[in-house]
Amino acid sequence: MKKLVSILFLLLFSFCSKKRESNLPRILVPEVDNIVEVNSKHMLESKPEYLGINFNKDFSINKVKFNKQETFADFNYDTILPKYNLKIIIDTTYDFHYNRFEYEHIDLVKKIDSLRDLDYSGLEIDRLLEKIYDYNKMQRNNIKAYPLLILNNEINESYIASGTSNFQLIQEAKDIDGKWKPIEYIYNLHSCLDSPFYKLKPKNYLATAIIKYHG
Repeated sequence: MKKLVSILFLLLFSFCSKKRESNLPRILVPEVDNIVEVNSKHMLESKPEYLGINFNKDFSINKVKFNKQETFADFNYDTILPKYNLKIIIDTTYDFHYNRFEYEHIDLVKKIDSLRDLDYSGLEIDRLLEKIYDYNKMQRNNIKAYPLLILNNEINESYIASGTSNFQLIQEAKDIDGKWKPIEYIYNLHSCLDSPFYKLKPKNYLATAIIKYHG
């Protein structure tokens, strides 16, 4: 009888231990090895990407498909949109891995800007291309990240510009004096091309990822 009670207690404990800390929908990714934890000495560029939209339950990044008819709105870029009731949530109850972060300091911007001053001997351009190759290779590594969710609290659809230059966020950290300071920066390449708008359904989420910094 004691053994039976012990087994029941262990089963109950195991079920309780697996209970989620949050009722928020989760981003599901396949298991991989060698996940990188970022602890950079330089400010990194923040370039958030939309991972999913119009969901209210767990979803897999690999299966996300943006339905053009349901997701995109046909607006003129100069359209004045109202202030929506959107809730931004960073779910720190779990982390996942994502392979589209620039997690090391590679100052490509200055190198690209300096091309117009080169004599085009080929040497500097080769070095630039080498850096770009290293950057693309680096992006394939899996980085530990937190999910960032945007909830549409409206009773109607909300509209959000789809271009990454219109969706901006930077992380901050406390310095030795306890003051919050940015540890990321934003660099925008302005374009004359219009960006379409996403339609975010009521009580649905839009998801992106932020680096989970270590140290």
